Amino acid sequence: RFDPASELFTQQVTVVNRSQEPLVCPLVLVLDELTPGVTVRSEVTRELHPVGAPWVGLTDGLGVLAPGASVTIDVRFRNPQGVPITYTPIIYSARHPI
Repeated sequence: RFDPASELFTQQVTVVNRSQEPLVCPLVLVLDELTPGVTVRSEVTRELHPVGAPWVGLTDGLGVLAPGASVTIDVRFRNPQGVPITYTPIIYSARHPI
């Protein structure tokens, strides 16, 4: 959805743990191959591949994402050209900053 006041596009992203093992938190979502010209209000990776890719936190606290559990976050994009937003999501278990 687009907010004309902030000029940001918001996308809800849900990550579901479909494995049989718990995922150790905190978790981050790296937005690899983000559409050129589109930015995300976030940090960029320094140690995780690909270096320089934007990332957003999925979970803040320590703990686990149990099998079958999910977490949903809002990702806010700045898209001045109004082009379709695409990216490849990569999930890491990592401490901040990365």
